[in-house]
Amino acid sequence: MRKLVATLALMVVPVALPEQARAQSFEGARLLSLAEAQRALTSGNDSIYVNPAGLALSKFYALEANYGDNFEGGLRRVNVSLVDSQAGPVAGGISYLNSSEIRGYIGAVERRLYGHRFDLALAAAVVEGLSIGVTGRYVTFEESRDDVELEDGGFAKFDVDIGLQYRLQSGFAFAAVAYNLIPDDEAKPYTPRSYGLGVGWANDTFSLETDMRYNLENGKARFQLGASVTLGDIFPIRAGGAYDRFDDSWDVAFGAGVQSKEFGLDVGYRQQVAVAAAFEQPTTPRVFTVALRLLFL
Repeated sequence: MRKLVATLALMVVPVALPEQARAQSFEGARLLSLAEAQRALTSGNDSIYVNPAGLALSKFYALEANYGDNFEGGLRRVNVSLVDSQAGPVAGGISYLNSSEIRGYIGAVERRLYGHRFDLALAAAVVEGLSIGVTGRYVTFEESRDDVELEDGGFAKFDVDIGLQYRLQSGFAFAAVAYNLIPDDEAKPYTPRSYGLGVGWANDTFSLETDMRYNLENGKARFQLGASVTLGDIFPIRAGGAYDRFDDSWDVAFGAGVQSKEFGLDVGYRQQVAVAAAFEQPTTPRVFTVALRLLFL
């Protein structure tokens, strides 16, 4: 009897714990390659996901498509977003995500979460250099086990993020963001209430930012650091790293791109290089993302 209980515990624990470690989130190619360290410096399409306030501090109209995969069947993401921050005093962005991802195992049975996410973000400048933004989000996901859909699995939820961003003429920037502010016990493991802080510095060539996202549900923080350099105003090179105190995991990330006033192409890659033994399982320790961006000035 004791052996049976121990076996069942080992089957359940590795599934339950990582759910709270990883929220149902999205990072495009640039965010991915910077380990998501962009809360203070984000602008444009990335702002929808990490800090909506960034929409109000840049002026452009951009259409972007992202595709993410781990090439092992564990993850696939397709995303399209549109941002307009030049039409008036209020900047806006919309985004759609289709996602399928392995979230754990029960013995040898695969648990997969798949579905859709819709985002609408609005932002406005309060005073020079200071902006506030809000993202409204609707997510609807189903859960399957070995490709068999669970009737009582998955969740559907409307949620809200609120962010602030402050940029100085010296290049320094600061940010504070609150995520998933609408409580929902059913969706809590996938959309945990969280708070994010960021400090960064950037000029036309270099950028450097350090971030923190604190998960109120598990009481642990995730720390990120990202940096980039742009060669010849055309070729950005990015790198970053992250440490999550919940599962003692370490991630490294890097990416590159080519950009002009009308066009951008970016690639990003993130790899988990360490994790606490209790959380080790073959889910999605790596992600590759490619993004195509069109800008209309």
